[in-house]
Amino acid sequence: MKKLSLLYAFLFVAAFVSCKEDEDPTFKKSDFIGKWEETAGTPPDDDSEICTTSKEEIEITETELSIISTCDGTSGSIDVDYTFDNKRTINFTLIGVEVKTVILELSGTTLKVDNYYNGT
Repeated sequence: MKKLSLLYAFLFVAAFVSCKEDEDPTFKKSDFIGKWEETAGTPPDDDSEICTTSKEEIEITETELSIISTCDGTSGSIDVDYTFDNKRTINFTLIGVEVKTVILELSGTTLKVDNYYNGT
């Protein structure tokens, strides 16, 4: 009987630890405030070259998210308010499109995200 109780205790601890590892990571707002450079993008649908040199940066403050695009030396930016769920999701509306950004990885130099548009 003692061995059976020990086995149940072991299984309980193993289940608890495995469930704990499956939890999504959470982040603090102060972790992602700053300027982030986009390193990968989606090519235009028509396969034409819109810019010969382009760069996109995201600057995040306490209340605002700025998307700064540079195309052949000409820059423009769009500023939007955002909300953060105090875990890992940033929500904002960009030109009438609702965007849900889920933070996948966050370190001193890297911010990896998945974007979902209009709840897709």
